[in-house]
Amino acid sequence: MLQGVIFDMDGTLLDTMYYWEHVGEDFLRKIGKTPEPGLGQAMLPMTLTEGATYLREHYSLDMTVEEVMAGTRAVCDDFYRETADFKPGAREFMSRLKEHGIPMVLATATDRDQVELVMKRLGVLDSFAGILTSGEVGNTKAQPDIYLQAAALMGVAPEHTWVFEDAIHAAATAKRAGFRLVGIYDDTSAAVEAELRGLADYYIYDFLDFDGFFRFTEQA
Repeated sequence: MLQGVIFDMDGTLLDTMYYWEHVGEDFLRKIGKTPEPGLGQAMLPMTLTEGATYLREHYSLDMTVEEVMAGTRAVCDDFYRETADFKPGAREFMSRLKEHGIPMVLATATDRDQVELVMKRLGVLDSFAGILTSGEVGNTKAQPDIYLQAAALMGVAPEHTWVFEDAIHAAATAKRAGFRLVGIYDDTSAAVEAELRGLADYYIYDFLDFDGFFRFTEQA
């Protein structure tokens, strides 16, 4: 049964992973440097600290790691403040969940102030029963803590909670922890589509078919 939903943000609710793939390149251009081809793909798996260290060393930047982090973060802030938007049907999907009385929690690796910045601009900040970030929880989505805390926040058992994820490592963690899994396609993770589809209880390319998903959860 569907009693609660946990959403990832970037690449799941929001069509933003393409931007995270290029944030290092945008930062370098902003300070007058030319990024190498393929930099985005190389940096995508890195944490913010790892990425800043890589940029500082690889491009011989006369900046501390903290200054590089602050610079890339400022570029991200501008994106969330002005540009980031939902994936097709996501806003309406959330509204339908709300109509059915299904609580929702956002569980993301993105920092809280950026999450609140974009969700407030999009007008859905108050739709969530809570927001949890990896930084606040204290570890990445390689560990199940963020999902378990999100379920506890809603008062729903993992087996009745559906987790929406685009990243295979996060999806695998949620699945191992006993959650029901919805895999969602994203261009940046297209190479692992088959693996994610095989892992998921339900797989979607967008959020446009709420009725199909709801019927499936009633039978699951």
